[in-house]
Amino acid sequence: MYLTRSGSRSGKWRRGAGGFPWRILAIGDVHSPGDFVLPLQPRDELDLIVTLGDIPPSVIEQILWWGRGIPVVGVPGNHDKADLPGIVNVHGRVVEVADLRIAGFGGARRYRAGPNQFMDWQVARRLYLLGPSDIFLSHAPPLCTSAGEGWVHRGFAAFDRYIERRRPSLWLHGHLAHGYTRIVGSTAIHGVVGKRLLTLSH
Repeated sequence: MYLTRSGSRSGKWRRGAGGFPWRILAIGDVHSPGDFVLPLQPRDELDLIVTLGDIPPSVIEQILWWGRGIPVVGVPGNHDKADLPGIVNVHGRVVEVADLRIAGFGGARRYRAGPNQFMDWQVARRLYLLGPSDIFLSHAPPLCTSAGEGWVHRGFAAFDRYIERRRPSLWLHGHLAHGYTRIVGSTAIHGVVGKRLLTLSH
């Protein structure tokens, strides 16, 4: 599947010669609408907006209005509904924006009855069949960066195996109460709380 600049499904959205760097606005875990402020970054300086789950509908509306004309790709959080109106949901699949492959897996570890919660084996089965990507979006973190977290916020070992096997350049996730950056092999992993501006050079 290809996305055009307006987010439709026809044709390719091309950034021009070279294709890099990609300027990305990542947003995740905005639990109070009053805590979210749109970036001062001029809209035409961004190439991609990604949402990482647990974002109130009113904030999603702000993002879609402010970022109109920019592809918006995301995954649901464990507090979200499975569908993401207005956003290209990459949960369990790979999409292409120009020549950039974006994959994802939403939700979190199962800890109670409810949607968007998974056991380790369910995640492993889905990711085993998932193709390679340049950017991977998840709500929960990889296990390798969250082993010290409590059960609810601990990530999935299947994410670690995907990183080792597929080697995405960038992994973005939410779900934790703190942001961080860590390099694992050739993958830069960023935990996002609120919003974060990033650049993907390749």
